[in-house]
Amino acid sequence: MLKGKGRMSLAGGCKIVVSEVFMAQMTPQVSELLEKALTLSTEERRLLVRRLGETLDDEPVEEGVEAAWDEEIKRRVDDIRSGRVTTIPGDRLLERLKARQRDA
Repeated sequence: MLKGKGRMSLAGGCKIVVSEVFMAQMTPQVSELLEKALTLSTEERRLLVRRLGETLDDEPVEEGVEAAWDEEIKRRVDDIRSGRVTTIPGDRLLERLKARQRDA
């Protein structure tokens, strides 16, 4: 259970600071980089975080995933265009969902 900002109570009344747990899991290299980064201005830290975040999206996608999604999208569009599937207007769908919630 969280108590206050970044604090967690454990069995027996022990308390730990969440940031201390994360720090303990860091390698010395990461810890050193963090200490240096914390000396930067707010704007410099913001730019650093943004740039680091951008690199997280560059992870390679599993082989075949993009092709599988392309095929699925094409199949769904073909189903709609051919009339095998009919679409439901968004407002009608929301009404149905609300009715299901009321009836549940």
